[in-house]
Amino acid sequence: MFDGLGMKVKAVALVQLVLAAIFSLLIFFLMTYKNQPFVGLVYGFFIILVAIGTCWLQYCIGEIYDHVVDASASLHSLKNSISQPPAATDSDQTKSPKERENCKYTFAAQNWYPGQMIQPGVVNFTYDETKTEISVAFASSSTNGITGVNCKLEAETVFDEKLVFDDLRFTALTKEDRTILTGKRKIGINPDDLSSIRTIRLHIKNFISDGVNHVPDVASEDSLLDANSLLKLKKEFGYFAIRLPETGDDRWSCVCGHDSEATASACPVCGAHRSSSKNFAVDPWEDLMSKIKEISYAKEIYPIAVEWDKGIGDGRLQTSLHSLKELCEVERMYGNQKSEAEKILRAARDAKGNE
Repeated sequence: MFDGLGMKVKAVALVQLVLAAIFSLLIFFLMTYKNQPFVGLVYGFFIILVAIGTCWLQYCIGEIYDHVVDASASLHSLKNSISQPPAATDSDQTKSPKERENCKYTFAAQNWYPGQMIQPGVVNFTYDETKTEISVAFASSSTNGITGVNCKLEAETVFDEKLVFDDLRFTALTKEDRTILTGKRKIGINPDDLSSIRTIRLHIKNFISDGVNHVPDVASEDSLLDANSLLKLKKEFGYFAIRLPETGDDRWSCVCGHDSEATASACPVCGAHRSSSKNFAVDPWEDLMSKIKEISYAKEIYPIAVEWDKGIGDGRLQTSLHSLKELCEVERMYGNQKSEAEKILRAARDAKGNE
C-alpha cells in the first residue's frame, strides 16, 4: 500500500509549487488592475516564497522516505539470505520428509512389576522442529478393558542426573495385539537431553481396567540386564521380557520372570515357548564394550563396570575393578584416561574368552 509514497509526496510538492506560482500571478494582475502593482508584487513574492519553503520540506520528506524504504528492503533481503537453510544434499533429496525432520530414540523400561497384569515395555521418543512426543508400549496379559494408564517416568543420564516426569497419563490407548497397548502424548523434554539418557524406569502409578481404578500392589523391581541387552531381549520375545531365560531339571524360568513346571511347553503369562527361550543368548561382554563407546571418561566407565559385574558379570571383571578405580584418580590428576580404561576391559574380556 505504501509503495512509491515518497515519489507521490515529491509530486504533490511540485504541483503545489506550480499552483502557488499561478495564484501569485493572479494576485499581481488583480492588484495591478486596482492601480497597486507594487502591493500585488509583494503579495505574489510572499506566496511564492512560502510555497517554495513548503514544497522543499515535502520534497525532503519524500527523499527520506524513499531512502528508508530502500534500506528496509536491503535489510529484509539480508535477513532472508542469512536465515535461509543450506541447500539439501543429494542424500537429503532421497530421504522422505519424515526421515529428514524426525528423530527417534528407543529405550527399554528397566523395571517391572512381578505378578501384575500390566508391565512397562518400550519407550520411544520422537521429535522434530516443533514438538517432542513420547510413545509407550505396555505389555498386558489381557489388553481388553484397559482404557488408561498413569505413569511416572525417571530417566537416568550418563552424567548421573535424573530427568523426572510425573503424572504422564495415557488415555488414547491403541491395541497392537492381545498383549500390547501403546499410548502417545507430547512431553516437555529438550531433544538434546535424549542422547544422554542411559536407562529409563516407568513407574505405573495406577491404571483403569473395565472402568475400575487399579494400583499395583507390589513395588517394581529392576532387571539385572543392561539397557542394550534388555532392549534386544524385548525385541526378540516381546515387551514382557525382563530377564534371560534359565532352564533347570524340574523348572524353567521364562523371560517374563515367571517360573513354570518342566512339563510346560509355553509360559502361561506371556506365551513364550520354552524351546525359543533355550535358543536365545546375549553376549554381555559385547554389550558392555558397545555401551562404553558412548562414554567420554574413565570415571564414567567405572560405576557402569561395577554395576555390570554385580548384575550379569561372571566374576572375571572383579580383578580389574581395582585398576579401573585407580585409573579414575590418575584421570583426575593428568586428564582423560578412557583409552586406558578400554584396554583394561578388553584384557578382562580376552582373558574370559581364553578360559
